Amino acid sequence: MKYFSFSCPFYPDSTLPDFKEIIWDANMLCIYLSRMYEFYFSPIRTDGVSQLRVLVVDALTEQVKQSLYSLDDVYAVLDWNAYTCLSSSGEKSAFLMDIIQNKIVAHVKDRGWELSSFEIAYNKIRKKNYQFREYYKKSILSPDKKYKAQVYFEYDYEKNATFVDFSDKKGNPINRVQFTPGGYSVISESIGAMRWLDSNHVIVYYMGVTKLGREHANNMRDYWVIGTDGSVEFHYPKAEAESINAHALYNLGIMYWDGKIILQDKSKGLEYIKQAASLKYKHAEKWLNINYNLKEEE
Repeated sequence: MKYFSFSCPFYPDSTLPDFKEIIWDANMLCIYLSRMYEFYFSPIRTDGVSQLRVLVVDALTEQVKQSLYSLDDVYAVLDWNAYTCLSSSGEKSAFLMDIIQNKIVAHVKDRGWELSSFEIAYNKIRKKNYQFREYYKKSILSPDKKYKAQVYFEYDYEKNATFVDFSDKKGNPINRVQFTPGGYSVISESIGAMRWLDSNHVIVYYMGVTKLGREHANNMRDYWVIGTDGSVEFHYPKAEAESINAHALYNLGIMYWDGKIILQDKSKGLEYIKQAASLKYKHAEKWLNINYNLKEEE
């Protein structure tokens, strides 16, 4: 086992409508906690089971039962009145994690699996105060052996971003440069290999996970260039080639406009989309008709 999913689904037949917004908030905390649990969990043999899914609900109804797809989908009952009495996201995260962990431990014991990996993951989350902030992969030394670079991410209820940390060779911080708007969710799906371009810039490849999963992703074409001076440039060679590619211009424009993988820059995104539309690319023309015209009306 190496995958986890914690969620607080809303069931109209059992949950009071007044709690809908509260459940949405709790569900976001569950997403952060499940990613964190997954990161700290050391994979173990679990009779062919690859994922454990925990539904946090206020009552066990027929609708909840129908949501349990397998024997290893379990539910944990939560008292929403007790949850709403908590004042901070940290307290709420601790409350949710304790309920989830108790359910996991009971399930693991029933299945006869080794418990230590589950306990280690839970204890690390508690030690980190339910804040998911970690370095990703090992640091790499610059060609002149003057600097080190390492990817760092934040993915919790307070912060969510991805950075490259530059330090001197002794590990003293020099600069932390943000290059994506998302943290671990982006790293687990989009961040590939990193290497030094020269003694002051690193390249981080955009991986782009396919439907087949991360192990099948092999994109060494698109990349960020991140400098020790704080500069960030995203390169999308298909849009930069001498032979004009309207499809690529449109894709790059949408990436800048949405700001999900690369740092958002709507003006730059609009510029690329307009370029694609000027080449009679239908998707770009349609996008402008729907989105840009509405914006002008506003």
